Amino acid sequence: MNKKKVEILVVTLVIVAVALYFIASTYARYTTELTAKTDVQVAKWSVKWKDGNKEEKDITLKVAENDPNKDNVVSGKIAPGLKLSDELEIDLAGTETAVEVYAELGADAESKIKEALGENYDTLKDKFVLKVEVDSKSGENSYTGISGTGDKSSPLTIPLQGSGNEVFPEGKSVKVIVSLEWTNDDDAHSDADTKVGETAPSIQDLPVKLVVKQKIDKE
Repeated sequence: MNKKKVEILVVTLVIVAVALYFIASTYARYTTELTAKTDVQVAKWSVKWKDGNKEEKDITLKVAENDPNKDNVVSGKIAPGLKLSDELEIDLAGTETAVEVYAELGADAESKIKEALGENYDTLKDKFVLKVEVDSKSGENSYTGISGTGDKSSPLTIPLQGSGNEVFPEGKSVKVIVSLEWTNDDDAHSDADTKVGETAPSIQDLPVKLVVKQKIDKE
């Protein structure tokens, strides 16, 4: 390639580069940015006991009146197949999100149960089931759309009530039933159950937590 052709090629490339620069600049200028303003308000969260207390509550677990084994075990005692429970009232008035509720044993509950069950702990620990239910009676305590089983792996969901996803209204408390059940599996663990019954341990001051969280659906 002779010198003249090289010069022509260089000039041509320069012209193309300059043209591309202006074309690209023209395209780049056709950009529109629109702005707008909006107000964002944080949803209110207001959860407390019915009496206004936000601190720990003492509960007394007792046999429910409708328990089919109520008359088969001494009052206040627990045995395989029996469920002990207590009722509490949560005030959600003003809360602007759906909520999840579940019960779980407190920090040192496991050690208390382990001490009571002794050598049978590993066999029986999963048979003691703690749950929470919502009393959805008609009237002031009427709640619809409740789902879940009430343990930590499947919390009870209480959706916002009303056709327009309304805030939980003033004066409308949620009655919850916290229960501890010694589940019956017939003969599967009867030897371990019997050994615990022979020692008849007492589990004093078993810490129970009632957890209320905002419901957030996962994608």
